[in-house]
Amino acid sequence: MSPGAALSGASGSAWRLRNAASTDPSGWVPRPAADEDLRGRKVADRSGNELGKVSDLIIDEEQRKVRLLLMEYGGFLGIGDKKSYLPVDAVADVTEDQVRIDRTRDDVVDAPEYDPELVDQREYSDRVYSHYGYAPFWGTGCIPPRFPYQL
Repeated sequence: MSPGAALSGASGSAWRLRNAASTDPSGWVPRPAADEDLRGRKVADRSGNELGKVSDLIIDEEQRKVRLLLMEYGGFLGIGDKKSYLPVDAVADVTEDQVRIDRTRDDVVDAPEYDPELVDQREYSDRVYSHYGYAPFWGTGCIPPRFPYQL
C-alpha cells in the first residue's frame, strides 16, 4: 500500500487508507486502545474454526476508523502464509484473544488476492467489499459496522 494516497469518495471528498503501523506527514499515529487493537488476535469463522490471525489494520485517515483487517492464514511456521483483506463489517464478535467473523473459511480463501499496492485503489476495494457482500464505506447503502473502532 502506498501511504497517503488519496481517493475520491462518493461525496467527492478524498479518503486515504493506510496501515496502522505507519504515520502520516502531520505526525498522526493511529494507536487503537489496547482493548480495540485487534492485531495479533486469532480469527475464527462463523462456526468457530480458527482461520488465521489479524496482522494489521487498514485505517481511513479522515474518519480515523478501521476499515479493513489484514489477515494472515495458511502455511506452516510462517512459511507459505497467505494474506487477505477483510472488511471490518464482517466482524461478528471480539474477545480478548479472538475475532470471530460472520463468514466461512471458503469465503476467506476465495477472497480477492492480497495486494498491498492496490488497497487504496477504489476498484480493488470494491472487489473486496463486494466479495464479502457489503457496501463499501464510501458508497450509498453502507450500514456502519457493529464494531466501528474509532481511533
